[in-house]
Amino acid sequence: MFTEADATNSGGGQWKNQALNVQTQRLLLRPWRDEDLPTCAGMNQDPREMEFFPAISDRQ
Repeated sequence: MFTEADATNSGGGQWKNQALNVQTQRLLLRPWRDEDLPTCAGMNQDPREMEFFPAISDRQ
């Protein structure tokens, strides 16, 4: 299911520069927002979350 903010096709088969939101019953894929930073930074500093990554990130 696509939401109203979906990319639309302009003439010539080129996609306009718009955000693409994809939503299912269990998942919403959307563009990054500035308010996502604290949550993402917290996950990147958690050793359990970063178990399969090469290193734990810091806020830099």
